Amino acid sequence: MVVTRVGKTGELVFDNVKVPKENLLPNVSGLKRSAGCLNQARYGIAWGAIGAAMDCYDTALRYAKARKQFVNQLLLPATTKNWPK
Repeated sequence: MVVTRVGKTGELVFDNVKVPKENLLPNVSGLKRSAGCLNQARYGIAWGAIGAAMDCYDTALRYAKARKQFVNQLLLPATTKNWPK
């Protein structure tokens, strides 16, 4: 079974909030730094989805090659000889 965990996201609303100058991040204005972090996370999420899809394919292929239907194999070796391993 393939399982992927997702992060919970939500909305934060700050209205009339004052942040002391000493608590501000240096050389950052707006959400640029935060959005950059999310952009980097997208790569990991994409690779995770690709890995999950590859595992699903491999599992289904192994099952189909081992499955017998009415005494015959469901997939004959000649059927899958040019498929990716």
